[in-house]
Amino acid sequence: MNLRDLDQYTRQYPKIKWILAHCARSFTYWPIRQAVERLRDMPNIWYDTSAVTDVMPHYTLMKQEDHRRIMFGTDNLVANVFHDKYVAMGRYWFVAGTPKQHVSQTERDTGHRPVLSIYEQLLCMKHAVDLAELSPTQIEDIFSRNARAVLD
Repeated sequence: MNLRDLDQYTRQYPKIKWILAHCARSFTYWPIRQAVERLRDMPNIWYDTSAVTDVMPHYTLMKQEDHRRIMFGTDNLVANVFHDKYVAMGRYWFVAGTPKQHVSQTERDTGHRPVLSIYEQLLCMKHAVDLAELSPTQIEDIFSRNARAVLD
């Protein structure tokens, strides 16, 4: 779905609550940078933060969008339960980690390895919250109250 379609649908179906997953499919900065101004003007739009491990999409939403439209989310059953990270490469992303066949001797000896992807997401959100200078109330909204308000 592109922005033009979403704009049309939000007007055509004003009672539908549109929850755009993955910071509006913004695993990198490029998509949200291009879309946030248009999305901000659309009614009944909310964002979930699932599986985004790049700080810039989070920061962009927190700085340029109404924080009450952002909801913490995870893909813990499918996309956030591995020891890797979604890495931004220009406008694209890929999953980066340590393949088992390339595990270093240090990792084998010490157990050090990348953390779960969900922790990477939370760390990015923490950095974005700090950069955007959100208040404790705004943070609580994102992590709890916004979802309750949207989902009743």
